[in-house]
Amino acid sequence: MSDDPLYDPLHKQAIQLDHKVRDFIGGDHSHPSASMLQREVRQLQEDFEMRKHPRTIEGRIKTIQNQLRQSQNLSNSYMNYNEFDYLHDTFEDMRMNLRKLRNY
Repeated sequence: MSDDPLYDPLHKQAIQLDHKVRDFIGGDHSHPSASMLQREVRQLQEDFEMRKHPRTIEGRIKTIQNQLRQSQNLSNSYMNYNEFDYLHDTFEDMRMNLRKLRNY
């Protein structure tokens, strides 16, 4: 459980990233990798809502980043390279900010 003032902005960022992922995926929700990514990003929000330990949340972010990199190399990808890159970098920034929390 965290009462760190940086925690809530990270939670809000997770919500914004969920919206961004849905926008980038567009109508291709049937793609298995897209569905898996959306589930992980939703679970990330729940991790924040449940105030899980930052290292647990960091593990979820690493999973998301790995999914992004694997999906980026698919021939029939559901996002373009710039979208994958933007999301990966944004999740990396979030991961680095998690490390600044007092209870990390």
